[in-house]
Amino acid sequence: ESESNNGEGISTQEKKVVFDIQSMPSIPLEGELMEEELLAPYTIKMAFIQSKLFHFTPQHEVACLVTNEYADTLGYVGSIGGGPGEMNQWPEFVGTSVNQDTIFMFDTMSKHLNAYSLDTSSGSVKSTFLYRKKMKEDHLPERLLSNAIFSLRKLENGYYVGLRNMNHKDIFTLFDKDLKEIKRFGDYPIREGLETEEYRHTSYFDGPITIKGNSIYYAVTRFAYMARYDINDNGEVKKVWERKYAKTRSTMSNNKLRFYPDNIEGFSDLAVGKKYIFASYSGIESGEAKRQRNVNAIKPKTLMVFNLEGTPLAKFSLDKRFTPLCLDEKEEYLYIKHNEPDMCLWRYKVSDILKHL
Repeated sequence: ESESNNGEGISTQEKKVVFDIQSMPSIPLEGELMEEELLAPYTIKMAFIQSKLFHFTPQHEVACLVTNEYADTLGYVGSIGGGPGEMNQWPEFVGTSVNQDTIFMFDTMSKHLNAYSLDTSSGSVKSTFLYRKKMKEDHLPERLLSNAIFSLRKLENGYYVGLRNMNHKDIFTLFDKDLKEIKRFGDYPIREGLETEEYRHTSYFDGPITIKGNSIYYAVTRFAYMARYDINDNGEVKKVWERKYAKTRSTMSNNKLRFYPDNIEGFSDLAVGKKYIFASYSGIESGEAKRQRNVNAIKPKTLMVFNLEGTPLAKFSLDKRFTPLCLDEKEEYLYIKHNEPDMCLWRYKVSDILKHL
């Protein structure tokens, strides 16, 4: 395997290490029910901002539902529509300013960034549309821009990182504060067989991206892979590590990446704290949904904990499927939205989790 020009300090031997998290014993984990019928059925991301719980659930006319930790509704941020400050369906949470008084949302269809002022100090939600910025990518025709980036995150130092949807080399684009392209970086999580192909669609590598300071933690949903990149204040990129947690079962045929039915599904969300990474992990063969004729069969019931170097430390089994998760600001609780039997919100004591590490 060849060395990456973005992978300073990563040896070929380290790249080939596969952690076998499938064989790790699962520990039952009990939590506390916060809300039995959460009024945010399509939540795709959760975050604690200004000590309030934000449910990014773009549906109908609402972009984000804001609650307290007990899921009592406080208000909303952003709206869906064609008016000033509104966004198309399925906008994405990008991040906040360092002091959390501004929240950023990415219109994934028009490739615009919307900024809103934010104040929840009174116990209600006050937000005002501030401005809108257009994404600018060098060397890319306007007609292709709509397919270029399908996920965007904001770093603490003001840069933005976008996960690419069309390319044959780099998987990320780094933007400055005005959303102008600076550089492209990042290896494909699967590289075997892609070197000679005119490979264009990276949707196979879609997955959760979480920012902690100026570090990017990126994982893949279709197989068990995770990586960390750091970006300094000068825009210099360093791949800190990449890890595989199960062998990837795939092949390249006619410029298409195909996964075998026994390929192990990976991660659907990440929450990164000061010392640990918490991840929702499927660990189920991708063909299981077809065998059971149930699209939910591969949704996670497993919570994984890693250190910040990507080493697996513990594996927990939950009795309900789940996807979004987030830490509160004090990292006392891990909040998880479960999908069965109804959409419900639970929280788990971090201290109960860490005692098993």
